[in-house]
Amino acid sequence: MAASSNPIDPGPPPLAAIREKERALAQSIQVAHEQTQARIAEAQLRSNETQEQAERDGIQQVEKLYQDGIAHARALAEAIHSDGESAAIRLRENGMARIAEAAEYIMQFVLPHGDKN
Repeated sequence: MAASSNPIDPGPPPLAAIREKERALAQSIQVAHEQTQARIAEAQLRSNETQEQAERDGIQQVEKLYQDGIAHARALAEAIHSDGESAAIRLRENGMARIAEAAEYIMQFVLPHGDKN
């Protein structure tokens, strides 16, 4: 007589099924961990790039402010110099125009007035 086969397959023993589920769960956890680590590394890289760009932008802004300040100071110095030259020219012209008047005043002071001899 032939051995009868069981039409219902009970599958793997329960302990083996539990171990297979544990293995699958551990693998899922490992994959999730690796994906998380990759995302963290990518975020750190983007953060570093953003910080470096911010530092470059800050340096450029400081340099621009410095150059603007230098240009402003030079413009003020040029204006002061120009104003000083203009004032000197006006004083010189005024002084030259009044030399004759000053000479007349000195002569009147030094020479006797109405000497009747």
